[in-house]
Amino acid sequence: MEVRVTSGPGFFTSLWQDLRFAARMIAKRPGFSAAIVLTVAVGIGANTALFSVVRAVLLRPLGYTDPQQLVILSGGATPIHVDELRAAARSYTDTGVFSSAEEMALTGTGEPQVVNAQRVSANFLGILGVTPALGRSFLPAEDRTGGPDVVMLSTRLWRRSFGANPAILGHAITLAGKPYTVVGILPPRFDFPSADGTLDVWTTRPLEWSSMPVQSRPLSPYLHVFGRLKPGISIEQASEELAGLNHQYAAAHPAMLDAKPDTLAGRPRIRSLEESVVSDVREPLLLLTGAVGLLLLIVCANVASLLLARAATRAREFAVRAALGAGRGRLLRQLLTESTLLSLIGGVLGTVLAWTAMRGIRTATAIALPRSSEIHLDLAVLAFALALSVTTGILFGLAPALSSFRRDLAAVLQGNGAVPAGRFRRHFATGPRGLLVAGQVALSLVLLVSAGLLFESLAHIYQVDPGYRPDHVLTMSVSLAPAVYDTYQKRAAFYTQLVDRVEAVPGVEHASVTLTLPATGWAGTPVRIAGRPEQPLNRRPIAIVEQISPDYFSTLAIPLR
Repeated sequence: MEVRVTSGPGFFTSLWQDLRFAARMIAKRPGFSAAIVLTVAVGIGANTALFSVVRAVLLRPLGYTDPQQLVILSGGATPIHVDELRAAARSYTDTGVFSSAEEMALTGTGEPQVVNAQRVSANFLGILGVTPALGRSFLPAEDRTGGPDVVMLSTRLWRRSFGANPAILGHAITLAGKPYTVVGILPPRFDFPSADGTLDVWTTRPLEWSSMPVQSRPLSPYLHVFGRLKPGISIEQASEELAGLNHQYAAAHPAMLDAKPDTLAGRPRIRSLEESVVSDVREPLLLLTGAVGLLLLIVCANVASLLLARAATRAREFAVRAALGAGRGRLLRQLLTESTLLSLIGGVLGTVLAWTAMRGIRTATAIALPRSSEIHLDLAVLAFALALSVTTGILFGLAPALSSFRRDLAAVLQGNGAVPAGRFRRHFATGPRGLLVAGQVALSLVLLVSAGLLFESLAHIYQVDPGYRPDHVLTMSVSLAPAVYDTYQKRAAFYTQLVDRVEAVPGVEHASVTLTLPATGWAGTPVRIAGRPEQPLNRRPIAIVEQISPDYFSTLAIPLR
């Protein structure tokens, strides 16, 4: 008798055979395969989209030179406090300031539009270690009182309003009725000091913040200080130095802060710039990450249950292949190839869903997410989606594959591959399907309870009476050019005419004007009560003062007590 021994096919040839067979099996049952693909797409899409958000917001370093050395002083500072800090502090290579963002009307470039502007010190790009994409940064002379009015534009505004024309450099644009010379275009996705990428224009002289009355500027902590620590200086060391400087400032200016120098409440404290940017969203994002992770585990359990049911119908196929000499490793690889191919197809569809979700997150104005402009589909996100698809395919394919080897091959070939009735309950309780069902119930219960609590909280929010009727109310923002409306009489005449013309529109019942819409923020100011003894500025009660037109309460249906 002659025996000829031949080597089996190579790895790649065998893999190609497995893939072809897996594709035929998937196409053989299109409805079953589509259900698995769609289920997997939801789980992988949600995890990929959230990974892109977490990576952009929490994991990726800030796009500045040595961002770990950048710090910001939480809380505002008065101009006098800023001058004393910059003169006395020794922990920084340089410090800069900026004021709160303000709206400015951009005219002369087609339809007038309102842009978000930021006043910053001339050295702000130098501190961050950022170079303009075009043009130059601000010059020290442009940051002094009486200096030229210059601006830098965001890439977004440059493309949208000026057609990405580099010839705009050196030319003037009209902001708030005044000409400003464009000196630079900032890099794409630059977002300092705003964290959600909403700024379009940067200009100089933050001490001349137009929204702050001149008489209030010396006493108002409206400036924000940031800086770069010297090499070898930690945040703790800089904080100790700042605490000493705050004591000195409080002792020298008791009327501006607190008469007790040993009380530091309300004075600037140091935080890393990165922590300042992401501190408000870190915990919610981590909670969401856990939630979508549980969702993917439930997806794996559901798909594994479907594949277990299908494996039961293929028991005779596995038995025949095993009888013909296919080893367990060979069968295991074939089954995992089928599950992984299903997962990869679902991963492709899930990546498309994630890409759509990313676009929505970037453009959604209701989501105040820091660094949202950096959320995009790149190689790292694609690699994550690929790794997640392969891992998911192996996870939900492993249990069905292993359960296929536990059957009595002889009984299956004889047509009796079922589990004996007496052992059915024990087989179900301890077998792969029983474990999957128990895991599904546990995970589903966690998500169900969490969803119930979330909906309960949402219901309570909708049941809260805000004190006004928000339905059927429309709003718009108006920015007047200070150079044109330079007196109170001109501004009052404009708004009076505006309200009259809006009320004349058919369907409009009431119209009014206010500085701040309800639930969108507020600003407090110290007040002096007539008839009571004079109090230092820091001892006066804080009141929220809102300027409104006469029909304000009727427009919002606010009842009078």
